[in-house]
Amino acid sequence: MARCDNHSAQLTYPARVAAVFAVLLGWKILSEDIGPTVWFALLLVATGIHLINRISRRP
Repeated sequence: MARCDNHSAQLTYPARVAAVFAVLLGWKILSEDIGPTVWFALLLVATGIHLINRISRRP
C-alpha cells in the first residue's frame, strides 16, 4: 500500500469555496434553479474540501 506523507499543498480559502459561491451566486443573481441534485453535488464538494484540508491526527 502506498504511504502518504501529507506533502500536498494546502489550498487558500477562496480556492476552496469558489465552486460553492459560484453556484450560490448564480442562484441569487441569475435566478437559476437549484434542485436536489445541485445541493447534493455541493455537499460532495464541501465534504471533499473538508477531507483534503483536515489536519491528520496520526503521529
